[in-house]
Amino acid sequence: ETIVVAWESYYQVAPELLENGFRIINGSWQPLYIVPSYKTRWGVHEILDWNVYNWQHFWSGSKAYENPINVEPTDRVLGAQISAWESTHDEDIGKILESLSTMSERVWNVDLHHTADDFILKMNVTVHRIARLINE
Repeated sequence: ETIVVAWESYYQVAPELLENGFRIINGSWQPLYIVPSYKTRWGVHEILDWNVYNWQHFWSGSKAYENPINVEPTDRVLGAQISAWESTHDEDIGKILESLSTMSERVWNVDLHHTADDFILKMNVTVHRIARLINE
């Protein structure tokens, strides 16, 4: 079996992959990429507005550029991933922990159960604990 990471929405888009029988992982560029050469970085609020069944992209060549791609909830969408490159561990780890915490919240809870402010307070406690573990 082949599991596909659906990320760019240029060649094969999530609905087509699902229709063709693949299980997929959401690797939506926007808001899940951390790339310093691209000036926009999507943070907690943008990721909280996203969900695991949604693909977005800032690139005009993407089919998800002007209109995000959404699929109906299905167990064939296995989860999501954060992608980060072009930086060192020290430069990226804080951004990754913040984005990963928020992405995990949205993968596990497709419907938001609290406000962004409440989530950020809880996330900051968790990220601080994880950062301490990493630095030990």
